[in-house]
Amino acid sequence: MEGAWAFNWVQILRHQSRSVWLLGLTLTGFALWGWTGFTNDLWQPVVLAFIALVVMSLLSIYLLDSFKSAVFIFGASSLLFILLIGLGLLFNDNYQESTAFGWVIILIMMMSNLTHIITTLHREMARGAHQYDGIAEAIRINSGPIFLSNTTTLAGFLMVGWFDTTFQEMALTVLLGWALITILLLIFLPWIMMNWLLEFRVGHYQDRHGFLFIADYLQKSPVSAKALSALLIALSAVALGLLVWAFSDYQALLMMLLSSGILLGIFWQNLKLTLAVLAVSALAVLLAFAMMKLSIAFDEQALLITLVIPLGIVLDDAIHFFSRIRRAKQGFYRDDLSAIRFTLSSIGRPIWNTSLLLFVGLTVLLIFGNSMIYQLSILTLLSIALATFMVLVLLPALYISKSL
Repeated sequence: MEGAWAFNWVQILRHQSRSVWLLGLTLTGFALWGWTGFTNDLWQPVVLAFIALVVMSLLSIYLLDSFKSAVFIFGASSLLFILLIGLGLLFNDNYQESTAFGWVIILIMMMSNLTHIITTLHREMARGAHQYDGIAEAIRINSGPIFLSNTTTLAGFLMVGWFDTTFQEMALTVLLGWALITILLLIFLPWIMMNWLLEFRVGHYQDRHGFLFIADYLQKSPVSAKALSALLIALSAVALGLLVWAFSDYQALLMMLLSSGILLGIFWQNLKLTLAVLAVSALAVLLAFAMMKLSIAFDEQALLITLVIPLGIVLDDAIHFFSRIRRAKQGFYRDDLSAIRFTLSSIGRPIWNTSLLLFVGLTVLLIFGNSMIYQLSILTLLSIALATFMVLVLLPALYISKSL
């Protein structure tokens, strides 16, 4: 999403405070009405989700190096939590255990989106921009990747709900959360940032340089770059073999890849980038599934259906990474080396931060009593770890080895 729309939108919101207040109070009022239907069997999952929110917020203080930013993320996520449960109870009081997983996924999605936007805002402020200009630029840069990653995550849950009716309530919860996140990010986030200033960050080193040190190391060590590239190729061959070996077992995964590919293709109109995103994401999920088969006992047939959930989540890292590659090559960084250096300096740190937040949030779910949620959390954690390693290390090594 290019152009000056974000700057115009921020200016409009700045002069529409009454409308923003009215919308916020209306949503909160309906949510509080829904909370009147709260029952005792909801206490455990609500407390669990709230613990995940608190732990992720505390971690964000360290990751973002900003107390005010962490307070904002906690406040925005708490508001989402209140709206999500309240409106969910208002429209559908048929609670199931899998719904708790949907709550945590929505909170993680929200914190991931906020981390990307706030980190981009920090980078703009570190380069000398005022917060008013920085928030508009952060929304303009991240709106496309966030929409794509959130929608592919939503598609994963909807597809699981279609294949297995026991997950329909969870899918509807994620659909409601997707709508609320869109409203909060497009309306309330910029409006609050226009009225509440963050800490002074001009010249902040990490905001400006991000994970550029990875590119520096790979450039200085061509052997490491080529070895890591070979590792990526080998892992891809293993994943392809797994897919071919049990092709019929991965129907849900293949349908998810097809639907995500259509969405990315329409949005980007770039077949090469679309296939790259799908390949990296599928590789992480297939390898994670293979690791689970070798290490622990689990319900394999059930997880084959729910593979699309971690796929939708790990697509986030790949979408942000290749969106920034695309942006770099459309600008001044036409060669692979310059593009990857720009990408690691601008999006490397947000990807690392969001992956850590995802990891911590899902770890909290491991204490939940439901065995299926436990297995799905393990699969998603492994997928996130593999996807982050590939995006921040293996893919840069591949790009740099081609340039050496």
